[in-house]
Amino acid sequence: PIDIPPSAVMESLQSKAMEEQTRRQRSEERLRAVKELADKYKSRSSEWEGKYSELSAVTEDLKLKLDKHRKLHRDSAADVAVLKLSIVEKDNHLMEEEKKRHLLEANWRNSRMEVEQLQEELKNQRQETQIAKSKVKQLTLQLEIQQEKDLAV
Repeated sequence: PIDIPPSAVMESLQSKAMEEQTRRQRSEERLRAVKELADKYKSRSSEWEGKYSELSAVTEDLKLKLDKHRKLHRDSAADVAVLKLSIVEKDNHLMEEEKKRHLLEANWRNSRMEVEQLQEELKNQRQETQIAKSKVKQLTLQLEIQQEKDLAV
């Protein structure tokens, strides 16, 4: 704990009390001034009644303008909300289209690989067919030779 001399505490409290008293005096002076003004304006009430009606008309006009401004602001805010929603929907649609594109690309690659595989299989089958045809020709020749030998005997 910090040791604070009682005289310092007393000085601080007196200072705060003085400040509070000064604030109160100023508030009282302001209150007196306001009361004096109120009394002064009360004495001119007929003059102020006309000004009050003018002020009321201006206030009403301002209220109408403010209401119009608020409506425009609400309409603008609603338009912004609709635009934001539209942007989100379009963004979602673009993301879906991007997913579809990726799927199509993957399918195309897979199909391309399948086509290449089928082409390889077809090539192998053609080679096998050529080999088989060669064997058939060879066997046919051997058969013909064997038949001619058999006929010659």
